[in-house]
Amino acid sequence: MKAKQAILDGKSAEEITELVRTNLSKKVKATKQEMLEAFSGDLTEPIKRAILSVRAVRGALESEIANEKEYLINQVKELEGKNYKLIQTIPGISEWTATVVLIEIGGTANFLPAFANADRFAAWTAICPSNNQSANKKTGNKRRKGNKYLRKALCEAAHAAVRTKGTTFKSKYQGLVIRLGTKKSIVAIAHKISNMIYYVLSHQTGYVDPNINYQQKSCKKNAARWAKQLSLLDDYEVSVVNKRTGEVLA
Repeated sequence: MKAKQAILDGKSAEEITELVRTNLSKKVKATKQEMLEAFSGDLTEPIKRAILSVRAVRGALESEIANEKEYLINQVKELEGKNYKLIQTIPGISEWTATVVLIEIGGTANFLPAFANADRFAAWTAICPSNNQSANKKTGNKRRKGNKYLRKALCEAAHAAVRTKGTTFKSKYQGLVIRLGTKKSIVAIAHKISNMIYYVLSHQTGYVDPNINYQQKSCKKNAARWAKQLSLLDDYEVSVVNKRTGEVLA
């Protein structure tokens, strides 16, 4: 986007190339010479006007979409309350993903009566493969037909979950990707997330990752505040020092 704006501003190929190289993405494979050739030339005034017009329309649509998302998030948050927060305890599930999930399942009031177990819910989301078998022979392993919007939301959540540090989702993905490849591994993680959604909603309890030491995280987050409160008491003299940096926290 910065390069496009620089072109519209009439900057030279050398300036645009330098701009791109200083903000270079790992995905950009072009050499400096190739960039110079690509950014050479001038845009006519009609083309500039057309580009600016398209950008204005795109900006308006993006703004409208953002407003609608905010409206839906607020509505679902108000209607679902506790369940809305419970789903977000699962790694990878953002406010928007939780909103999509709760909208697509028709709210938690209809969710549990509709699905007897997590497997049926996963089948409805089309997040697990079908198992066509006859006479001990598999005739196909194609993906089921199901709610494509929910499937997309779960896959997006899976992409985020596998990037979270120290969670079972990340370690599970690292074990699967060697054998199955990226796409199938992401679907497998999405399947795991759908199981966790069923669990937290049916048990009314937040997700607890077995690989995370929640007590340690809580202590690390609150240590400075606790030490400060203890230091206010006459019977205690407390100081907290960061071993890595030597910074005195309290």
